[in-house]
Amino acid sequence: CSIKNAALVDISSLPESTESYSFPESLVTFELEATETAHLDVYYKYITNLDNFVYRKYGPTIPGDNDTDSWYNFSNATFELADINNLTGIVKVSLTLNDGQIGDDTGIDGIIIDDGGIATPEPTLEDTTTKPPEVTTTTGLPDNCSVRDDSNIISTICNVEQQVFPEKVEIISDISSISNAIFEDDVINAGMIANSIVGEEATLSGGFLSGNINNEGIIKDIKFVGNELSGGTLSGHVINESQVGGVITDVELAAGTVLKGGKIGGTIIGEPNVPPVITAAEILPGAILSNVHLSPTVTISDDVILKEGVTIATEPYQPEDFGLNAEDIANLTPELLSELEPEALATFTAEDVALIPPEALSELQAVQIATMKGLEGLTIEQFAEIP
Repeated sequence: CSIKNAALVDISSLPESTESYSFPESLVTFELEATETAHLDVYYKYITNLDNFVYRKYGPTIPGDNDTDSWYNFSNATFELADINNLTGIVKVSLTLNDGQIGDDTGIDGIIIDDGGIATPEPTLEDTTTKPPEVTTTTGLPDNCSVRDDSNIISTICNVEQQVFPEKVEIISDISSISNAIFEDDVINAGMIANSIVGEEATLSGGFLSGNINNEGIIKDIKFVGNELSGGTLSGHVINESQVGGVITDVELAAGTVLKGGKIGGTIIGEPNVPPVITAAEILPGAILSNVHLSPTVTISDDVILKEGVTIATEPYQPEDFGLNAEDIANLTPELLSELEPEALATFTAEDVALIPPEALSELQAVQIATMKGLEGLTIEQFAEIP
């Protein structure tokens, strides 16, 4: 990967933070061309101790969404004192960055844009006075991961260090990134969860999952952008958008599940009465599949074992081959429709098109319009929504 447009950023040119931090140096900004995980070292001179440093960033907490711009502490940074060519007083900050994940200002585009720098929290009046002993909660979560008592919402970016996520937390806001968590109760995710465990009794719904996810419960309606998602049951719409070759492996698929995209390995077991659909995916060598339906856009590697209940779509293809029945089409949202494969839209009839809610057509892509069949079924209201 290559670095370009590196420069220093004057902190005074950025909005003030609601939290008090001291910056010994300017922020560093750069662009990094990378489609996989990138590791980068930044060196700071004339610093003789680590002094509780954090790596502080200003930018979107949801990559690509400038409406979420704010100050936050970036957790994928490590600090150490370095000795280079017999020069002391150097701090090395090692960053781990991924395209389209927290720490990158843009979405998944092959470019990582990072603005950040080392900082230390400034003492407050409370810090300089005598305080009673701290009371540790049973969860032991860091303070910045505390729950809003009135809403059961966490709206922060934090690393919970392999501790149990509080049972009363059910919702994570869309500006959150939670890493290294153990979920033992249900959670509705509108942000990013990374390198975490979903417990046997837990159901995790929605949002993005990154890093390595160990699932012992149920995960549904998510987008996976990490390295590996393994175990447990997947349900609803599960999309593998990993740009680092991430694999979904050794999972059970609930009835009616649609698993789309990326690489699939290990043992995949579907529900025999209502077989789930796998589409636009690569089945890796050695995988064992049972009770699933494979769409025309699935690539099957050598040495894949197809066991009982596996069906492969044959021409003429139908919407059902891509996991779409009449009810699914009638309940399409703009996001769901924009994510449909052009090959799926090429199976539509006029009757299918007539079922699409007009507002769902508002984000239809040009390549989808070019391949979509059954357009004679469009109503005036539907036509008016097409971009």
